[in-house]
Amino acid sequence: GKTAGTLNMQNKRYGFFLSPSSNKTNVICLAACPTSNTTYAYNSAICTSTSSSTCNGTYGVCAYNSTGGEDSNACYPVYNTEVVTGVKFCVATEDSLTSSVSTFIADYNQGLKVIVRDVSNHWEAIVASFGIALGLSVIWLVIIRYFTTVVVWLTVILVFLSLVAITLVFWVKAGYIKVNFGSSAASTAIQSASSRNAWMFAAAITMTVITAIVLLLILVLARRIMIAVGIIKEAAKATGAVPSIFLFTLFMFFWFVALAVYWIVVFTYLASSGDWNSSSLTYRPTSKAIGLIAYHVFGLYWTVCFLDAVEQTTVAGAIASWYFSKKKEDMPSWPVLGSFNRVLAYHQGSMALGALIVAMVKMIRAVLRWIQHKMHKAGGLCRFVCCCCIFCVSCFERFLQYIDRNAYIYIAIHGDSFCDAAEKVFGLLLRNVERVAAITSVSDALLGLAKLAVCAGTVFASAFIINKDDPLSSSLSVLTIVAILSYTTAAVFMNVFHRAIDTIFICFCEDCERNDGSPEKPYYMSDDLKLYIESQAHK
Repeated sequence: GKTAGTLNMQNKRYGFFLSPSSNKTNVICLAACPTSNTTYAYNSAICTSTSSSTCNGTYGVCAYNSTGGEDSNACYPVYNTEVVTGVKFCVATEDSLTSSVSTFIADYNQGLKVIVRDVSNHWEAIVASFGIALGLSVIWLVIIRYFTTVVVWLTVILVFLSLVAITLVFWVKAGYIKVNFGSSAASTAIQSASSRNAWMFAAAITMTVITAIVLLLILVLARRIMIAVGIIKEAAKATGAVPSIFLFTLFMFFWFVALAVYWIVVFTYLASSGDWNSSSLTYRPTSKAIGLIAYHVFGLYWTVCFLDAVEQTTVAGAIASWYFSKKKEDMPSWPVLGSFNRVLAYHQGSMALGALIVAMVKMIRAVLRWIQHKMHKAGGLCRFVCCCCIFCVSCFERFLQYIDRNAYIYIAIHGDSFCDAAEKVFGLLLRNVERVAAITSVSDALLGLAKLAVCAGTVFASAFIINKDDPLSSSLSVLTIVAILSYTTAAVFMNVFHRAIDTIFICFCEDCERNDGSPEKPYYMSDDLKLYIESQAHK
């Protein structure tokens, strides 16, 4: 803030390290980076006066203490500094540090300058990467719509072959299989037991069991996978018919950004409040400040979960409107806007309750992680118990998030309260547990590979563009930024598609239970899904 304790910190925007040779030092705020000849006025944090017998000519006397007066017992180093490019920190010049520290600072400064230079030279490529990632995501959506069966089964086969390859690698590392790459064809032989690695052997056994289980699941759930193909194809049709859900996701993204900015600003004020400790040269937060910080963190969890619930329910309402339209071309003109209005008008309480439950569990996990951090010097048993508690809470949190996500879909379809929706959708999922297993595993694998494919394609295209002017090695920082940006773009896009898949699946299960395909109770599902149902009924 503008003040720290009793000191006026306004316009003091540069961080000064009290001990330049240590990375565990205190940092104070100054209006400008100091030099050995700089003279500081009262409350400037450093002065060149050596009136105290505890200081020598290379150190200044602190011009304040906890009461605002001069503290002659606290001394600070005064040395020549300069501002590092791109950040507001004062770092020592080479003539004021030892050679090793000077080299570190110089390398850091030079590396930062290279990154800033590369980003400024190739900012067009970084901006273009967003469009490339978005375009590749749209192309993937078109491919998955018209070649769903081929893409899904290729994904299943690719995942299984990857597991087989990983299993063979572990067996090779364990020493049970020897591969001779020197010959024209790889030859395998059993090695002696003395060269085997026990840990790799255990990993190989584990991966073998996992691979066998996956193969068994593929064989058992083959028919269910075909239904998953139909669900994914319907989700692709729905997102194509209601493309405004992607614009709504972008709209909600700006709300998340605004929340993050607000939260960081408030947290900065809370974290900088407290009492000045002149002996340790730090600000220690009071018990009231700690309580406010905990309240602020819980508020972040609750608000994020609430906004996410609003987004999920709105998207689910728009997709459900498309699914339950007898004639898809006669669906509401503005399905996303209508769904958003219903959420704000009738379901804010349900969103707040569901978000509160998840936020409480997140807060418990955060407290446990804080306890784990404080117990770094405790015995191994205490740390083990704490890790087990965190693991159990994390699993419970994932379960609640899964139930919440499907409860929001049920609310969007039927308009029930949160508790009723959670109870009914949990029973619905239990009655369709085989379908749940198939659609969850297939969709997760499919979307995960899609994210990696979009990210790899964007990085390759950006590297091709950048490499026309500069060597590829000099643009590593730019490609790293491109990879992060492209993966984030793909993740947001695929997250919307994943919610469409979940919504279509819940609508499909509800359609199967409430209707039988007769003229009195006709199905709302498409003809493709009816074929899957009829083929399953005949078998």
